[in-house]
Amino acid sequence: MAGHRLYRHHDGGHPVSPLSTPAEHRNLTPLVLAAALRQARTAVFEPIHRIRLEFPHDCLGQLLPVLARLGVAAQAPVPHGSGYSLEGDIAAARVHALQQALPSLTRGEGVIEAAFDRYQPVQGQPPTRAPSDPNPLNRKEYLRQVSRRT
Repeated sequence: MAGHRLYRHHDGGHPVSPLSTPAEHRNLTPLVLAAALRQARTAVFEPIHRIRLEFPHDCLGQLLPVLARLGVAAQAPVPHGSGYSLEGDIAAARVHALQQALPSLTRGEGVIEAAFDRYQPVQGQPPTRAPSDPNPLNRKEYLRQVSRRT
C-alpha cells in the first residue's frame, strides 16, 4: 500500500480496558489491516522495467522466442550498426532470467539495459509466498497462534 497510512485512534466511544496489553494491540493490528484490504478490493501491482537490448543481427531468431516466453512486450527490432536494438517492457521479476539467458543467445555479444519504469496490475494469479508469521487472513487460525505466544 504505497502512499497510504493506517492510523489507530481511540474515539472515546468505547473505553480501552486497563487490562489490555501492548501485545494484544499488536496482534489485533494485522486483523484490522486484513479486513480493510478485503473491503478496499485491493489489486496487486508489479514493477515493470523498460529494457533496451543490442545484439548481433543473426541472433534475432533465437532471441525473440525467449523474449516472448518471458513476457516481454517488445517493439520491432531496429537495425543498429551490425546488429539490432530492441526496446520493450518486462516484469522486474523476469529481468534476471533475461540477463542470464542473453550471453548464450548472443554468443556473449548482447547488451541489456534495464531500469524501473512503472507499476502495473499483475496479469493472472498474483504471486504468493508462505507466510513467516501467523496469517491474519485466516482469522481463527491467527487468533489461535497469537494467543499461544502471549
